[in-house]
Amino acid sequence: MTLRTGLLELRDRLIFQQRAYEGLIGTLSVIEDLIVPVMGKDSEAAMQLGTLAATLRDFDRMPAGLEASLENFRGIITRIHKLRALIEEKSGPEVRWWFNAFEDKCIAQREDLLYLAPWLASKFPPAINPELRQELVINRTLGQMAMMLEKPACAVC
Repeated sequence: MTLRTGLLELRDRLIFQQRAYEGLIGTLSVIEDLIVPVMGKDSEAAMQLGTLAATLRDFDRMPAGLEASLENFRGIITRIHKLRALIEEKSGPEVRWWFNAFEDKCIAQREDLLYLAPWLASKFPPAINPELRQELVINRTLGQMAMMLEKPACAVC
């Protein structure tokens, strides 16, 4: 009975939850609090942190499709790698720990998206109808995705 209730709740949840960015924003603010005193508020690292934080707030405010969300996480991971390289010499173990936590969360979100929407792993899946492809990148609930699969093949062609 409990399992059924939990599964029924999942049916109405979006594949990608926008609130994933909230935790990243919080973690990034901790990193900023640790780095700015060491590097300076006008340093390249501080500017990149500020830009990344603004980008995360934008992502948090503007719902995106599944493909865009995946690209967002790929871009965030790339930017955090560059930022880590920039401050590597002046960072201590606590800063490294927070960078690892931030990166791990981004990677986990990216992997969750790919697990729940495996069609995103390929830019152009072979022989897929472009209209169907467009439908698949919309951030839907799992229940809506199941309903799409139940449609006759000609309805999505």
